This record gives sequence, C-alpha cells and structure tokens, in this order.
Amino acid sequence: RFAGELGRRARVTTKPRCVDPSAAMLAEAGAGVERVLADGLSFARGAPDASLDRVLLKEVAHHFGDDDLAACFAELRRALAPGGRMLVVTRPHDPDYPFFDAARAVWRAHQPPAEHFTD
Repeated sequence: RFAGELGRRARVTTKPRCVDPSAAMLAEAGAGVERVLADGLSFARGAPDASLDRVLLKEVAHHFGDDDLAACFAELRRALAPGGRMLVVTRPHDPDYPFFDAARAVWRAHQPPAEHFTD
C-alpha cells in the first residue's frame, strides 16, 4: 500500500511498480500500482537501459546476499535514466522500536551489518 500512497501523494504521472517474488505480498500492494511478480534482481536485469526514472527499494536490501545486492544495484544503475534517482530505505541493525527482547534478538540475527550496504 505504501507505493500507491506515495505515488498518489507525489502526483506521479505513471503507476508505481511493485516488484515482489511473493504473490501474497503483491496482493497487499493496494490500489494504483502495477504489480510485477519477480525477484528484484531478475526485474533489474530485465529492465531496458535508461528505462527507470525513480527506484525505491524499501526494506528489501537485507534479503539479498552481498553478491546479489551488488549485482542488483549495478543493474538498477544501468536501468536508471539520466538524472534518475534510486533511494534505498532499510531499518537500522538494532532498531529502537518497542519490540520485546525475543523479537529484537530475531531481528538483529537476520540483519546484515551496515557494511553490507556501503563501500
């Protein structure tokens, strides 16, 4: 639902695309979006050169291993149009959310370190 609401509020002229390998997650995408059933790397590899003007990766980067994340970023960079922008949004490794201790431990165990996302 986030992408549709973001597109509406930003008054974009084309439907935002929601890319996910899970049909169940895409079903939750809400109105006003184009749903693409694919993993992010496959989508990025299939995107024509300079065909994307904006890319938002929201809370997905931690699902990639180091090599696949680097490949996905490289492919998205190739697919970005001149002047295009890519924004990666992810949660901190140790969030200050009101998780109970067991949930915080599970979250922390499944998050890569910050170096995973930076050079």
